[in-house]
Amino acid sequence: MSKYRNKNGFSLLEFIIAIILVGLVITILFSITVTGVKNGRFVQRLADVRTLASQKATQLFNDIPNQVKNFPVGQTQAGSLDPNNPVNGYFDLLNDSGCLINSSVVVIGKGSTPTQDLGGGHTTVDCSISNLVNPSDSTVPRYRRQWLIAKNKPTVGDVTVYVVVVYQDTNLIARSYSLIKVDGGSSK
Repeated sequence: MSKYRNKNGFSLLEFIIAIILVGLVITILFSITVTGVKNGRFVQRLADVRTLASQKATQLFNDIPNQVKNFPVGQTQAGSLDPNNPVNGYFDLLNDSGCLINSSVVVIGKGSTPTQDLGGGHTTVDCSISNLVNPSDSTVPRYRRQWLIAKNKPTVGDVTVYVVVVYQDTNLIARSYSLIKVDGGSSK
């Protein structure tokens, strides 16, 4: 029998081991909880980005006649899906809540030069398209939506609307979406 052991309790060594084991279990549970919360936020962001792409595609799809009549003669497409080559009038900037940012100067990606002048010398935020209950009024762009409208694609008489959502800070595509108008019908 150990000289440190009380007949009614645990030894000091057993107590220390028990404390260490309880600490490890708490640490593991905390780690799992934090990972779950991060994954939940990531999944929510993906859903939000999908919504941003589909909203713009639907808006453009519903306005196809006006979009197509603005094409110059002989041109079959307008806009760009290339994150490094946005076309003025065919992209918009959104903050972290999905609110539309209207700014007099727009910078595309890291280290690039201003590419769009919307005039007015100020920045406004329009949260009417945001799905959040309390959207942010931040004027810092988080996403850029770019779109391309193509006539006679995939076949003659069809019109296809493509939309990509790009991370503004990395210039990487987060989501793409397309709608096709086929002889008066539509398809995804």
